[in-house]
Amino acid sequence: MVQRKYEIVTERARAFITRAESRFNEPKRKDRKKPNRDSHLWEHSRLVASLARRLAEAEGVDAGPAYLTGLLHDAGKFAGGRYHEDDQPEEKTSAAAAAEILKKSGFAPGLIRRVTRALDSLYQAGKKRDMLADIVHDADFLAKFGRLGVAQFFIKSTLRGLSLSRMLTESLSKELTYAAVLPKNMRTASGRRLAAA
Repeated sequence: MVQRKYEIVTERARAFITRAESRFNEPKRKDRKKPNRDSHLWEHSRLVASLARRLAEAEGVDAGPAYLTGLLHDAGKFAGGRYHEDDQPEEKTSAAAAAEILKKSGFAPGLIRRVTRALDSLYQAGKKRDMLADIVHDADFLAKFGRLGVAQFFIKSTLRGLSLSRMLTESLSKELTYAAVLPKNMRTASGRRLAAA
């Protein structure tokens, strides 16, 4: 029964994230007759969920909520087919989407509150630290490094509409700084160990 719930929520998350990213990309696509089945955001979400589960296990924390929080951490990125409209934190829209997806998938209200609280505090300055948020923070940063991370950087920059020259001059230096101090940016001991490896 538990395994089936995770299969259901994973499929619902995939459909939600893929549909939102597709809606965002639709006006940019030249061939609108073919549906876009690729979702770079979904691949990133799966990777973060997997890393969050691994970090949670290493930290001695329940891996289920970590997996769910990692899976849904970017669910609000393209809410309504838009990207960061009105500078609203995507964590707020991700938390709302997560609550809806988890509820429809049959998860208990307590777990839903735990996941949404972690998402809401993920990158919000001044918010009380949350172990679940710390795990997903580390998983998200770890997912952005290495060869896959470099590819995702260019995909993300393209989605933001940056030209190659703007990408390299405005954004790449920030990403390289993150990479240089990755172990220091980690919030968990397990994250620091993985970042240093």
